[in-house]
Amino acid sequence: MRDRRDLEVRLSSAKARGVPVVVEIWADWCAYCADYHGVIDGDSALRRAFERLDRLRIDVTEDAGVARGDDLREILGVPQDTQPYMAFVDACGTRRRDLDLTQWHGARSREELVKRVDRLGQASAVPWP
Repeated sequence: MRDRRDLEVRLSSAKARGVPVVVEIWADWCAYCADYHGVIDGDSALRRAFERLDRLRIDVTEDAGVARGDDLREILGVPQDTQPYMAFVDACGTRRRDLDLTQWHGARSREELVKRVDRLGQASAVPWP
């Protein structure tokens, strides 16, 4: 993700195509971010579900407080210095704050992701595998 305009264009494009979106705020140094990626990539059904979404990623590796990251967080209403964070937008372009994933859920991580993607799919007509 480059900047505010890039995020807005990509969200508009997904809405025009009727595709739900997950925006991930992550960093290389964030162990829980890597854990979530491992959960998604290591589970074939969950991976297929995430492939049905536009998966936009905001990398805050260099500095969680850089203006670029702050600006993109502002659009989504995401608190500063919060990662991992996943924000979900349904196929109609509605930000689904009720689905925000704001922390690592340990052993329940897979179930939490499934629950959120399933609810997003129900609202967006995205079939769950």
